[in-house]
Amino acid sequence: MTSPVPKVFDVAVVGGGVVGLAVARECAARGKTVALLEKEDAFAAGASSGNSGLGCTGYDAPVGSLERKLLRRSIQLHQELYRSFGLSHEHVRKCGSLVVAWNDEQHAELPQVLDENRLAGDNEAILLSAQELREVEPALDHSARGAVLCPYEAVVEPWLVPMGYAESARRFGANLFLRSRVASASRDANANVWELKVENSEDASLGRSQTQKLLTDAHAQAHVRQPLHQTRDDVWSSPKLRARVVVNCAGLWGDELERLTKEPAAKSASFTIRPRKGQFVVFQAPKGDSIPRLIIEPVATQFTKGVIAWTTVYGNIIVGPTAVEQASKTDRATDIETVQRLEAWGRKILPGLRNAKVIGTYAGLRPATEHRDFQVSVSRPGWVTVGGIRSTGLTASPGLGEYIANLVDGIFEPERESSTSPSTSSSSMPGVSAAAASPAPRPSQRLEPVPSLQTLANEYRARGDGCVTLYGRVHRVTHPISSFGMETV
Repeated sequence: MTSPVPKVFDVAVVGGGVVGLAVARECAARGKTVALLEKEDAFAAGASSGNSGLGCTGYDAPVGSLERKLLRRSIQLHQELYRSFGLSHEHVRKCGSLVVAWNDEQHAELPQVLDENRLAGDNEAILLSAQELREVEPALDHSARGAVLCPYEAVVEPWLVPMGYAESARRFGANLFLRSRVASASRDANANVWELKVENSEDASLGRSQTQKLLTDAHAQAHVRQPLHQTRDDVWSSPKLRARVVVNCAGLWGDELERLTKEPAAKSASFTIRPRKGQFVVFQAPKGDSIPRLIIEPVATQFTKGVIAWTTVYGNIIVGPTAVEQASKTDRATDIETVQRLEAWGRKILPGLRNAKVIGTYAGLRPATEHRDFQVSVSRPGWVTVGGIRSTGLTASPGLGEYIANLVDGIFEPERESSTSPSTSSSSMPGVSAAAASPAPRPSQRLEPVPSLQTLANEYRARGDGCVTLYGRVHRVTHPISSFGMETV
């Protein structure tokens, strides 16, 4: 625990994924007393443990959407944020991406893709002919017809970023609790306080296969359930937690948390989580110059960015994800037919993979909804709803943390909020008053440098319990990209 526990917190954040941690950090940095409740035994163990680890520019997010605005704001914040977490260029590699056309229909769409990138703010995006594409990315199969080069996309170590948020939040004074599940929520209107019933949890999810094996339905429980390990993070020990403001960052379980409250929500905040499974295949890097230097993307559709191929910061090559809606919020199994399709596609577009070994598979569940945009609003008195953060949560997390903390500030300062008309709201923070969008300056903070990837890998293999030491604390490595990388780097 990082600071004394008050009887009533200013803010309770439910969910310890990358967005919840970003919100907790931002609110604590602004002087709020913060409690974060995570039901798993580790942070970033739900939807945040199954993403691609890519920093995207958001050109395919809907024009005018909150998602696009917060992605663009986040790009402005990334460099200083990652530096403050002690991350180096080894942990975050800005390499750019190629949106590649493989047939005539996709080739005809490339000018529109270019226009969308420039509309989103990437004025340095350019159109490449087939010949130029081969010069820029020689690892790509020569059947590619052309591409749009997007120079600002990046490959990120996806587990270290939420761990940076967590440690930074602690040092700003936030209290972070693991194995603490919210069972109900009710509001004392007279005291303007929410009361959360909290239960101890033994959840410990890990949605990846063992090395060189498949995470099938038959094996899922054996590989997903891991023994709990001791950490220095506390479990919330009281049956109740009281807070003036609750922020629902529960991800895949966000709609269920909304239903636990008896307070009616605004109609605009209504959503249903439709888990969207994305399966991935992890290749061991081939020898020679056949490793892709850029992120290889297809032309996106309305519903998905499609199957991507890229080289991780550890040097492995990943192909995925798929995008299939399912009812289950816990089934992260991979299936042989999908894995074989991903393998075949990867070997087709990247000839260097044709003799490369598959070292594992993993699947992520994105908390998609019936809406195409983020669902973020003050939906009840003292309650901020955060839903529908699908595949861009890692990239958008700093902008989301800032935006949601602005909403929280508006709740604590209603007289300033009500005195500012919507027409004067900050254009970069739609729906937030100009007063709330201008918080007091935060104290500066810089964490110690994160160890090199090789140092982390050496400890991971030496320990043998799936954990490493970071910022002086032992953490379970929850992201498959990280654990596969630490096993093979």
